[in-house]
Amino acid sequence: MTEAKLRACNQVEASDDGDHEVAVFAVAHRHGVIQNPVRKTEGDAEAVLYVTADGERCTERWYPILEGEFEKIDRAFIADERDLDESGSGAKRFAPIAQKHPEVGE
Repeated sequence: MTEAKLRACNQVEASDDGDHEVAVFAVAHRHGVIQNPVRKTEGDAEAVLYVTADGERCTERWYPILEGEFEKIDRAFIADERDLDESGSGAKRFAPIAQKHPEVGE
């Protein structure tokens, strides 16, 4: 995450002109496996839970990386708000095995 990307996340607000962008921030992760049934392959991956600054909405993103390779994970990104779930539903899928993202405070 570059300073410019983080600054852009800080300045994004959904507008009335059809722009549906909203900043989301990494708060939790879990290790898992991504399977590709077509290619019949699978590999290590980290799922990351991202939430909006108000904590009301969330999304999940999978990264095909080894456990603990956090430098390859976006700390924040600009999401289309139409693709976000209510935090309760998304977080429930994460809760049983989630760990805080390394940069989320105590």
